[in-house]
Amino acid sequence: MLQVFQRGVLRYTNPDAGVVPVRLLDQLHAAGRDPELSGHWGVPELESPVPDQASPEQVTAWLDALAPEHPAIVAYVVGAPNGGALLGLPTSAVQDLGSYYAVRFQGGVLQEWKEDVAWAKAGEVTAANVGEMAVTLGMFPAEPLAPAAAPAGA
Repeated sequence: MLQVFQRGVLRYTNPDAGVVPVRLLDQLHAAGRDPELSGHWGVPELESPVPDQASPEQVTAWLDALAPEHPAIVAYVVGAPNGGALLGLPTSAVQDLGSYYAVRFQGGVLQEWKEDVAWAKAGEVTAANVGEMAVTLGMFPAEPLAPAAAPAGA
């Protein structure tokens, strides 16, 4: 069972595993959609595929290496509930994309803004809408994505 959100997708597999984030960018890469992700949405190209599961040590080592140059991105990952598990490991270096820096993870993209925009101030970090990207690229059938009326009596 899947639940699609603007910024990602969650999967319920069984009571033991519970709800887990879907590695959308890994799946879009496997489907050959990197050129569209890069060209249309500014998602950095995949540089280093990583295993499905990131150990806490791997995430910590990456965050320690990133901290001197991009402390706001580190603060975002650390401040998010279970941020390392939610995003997975990074699969690109931080890239300068003009008005923002971006880094690709297995399950998302973080953007550190260099200038004020309508949705963020300079220095703030936002998560890209990778769930919305996946929907636009046809990763999910359209019917379940359409809003439905609540059942009578709900």
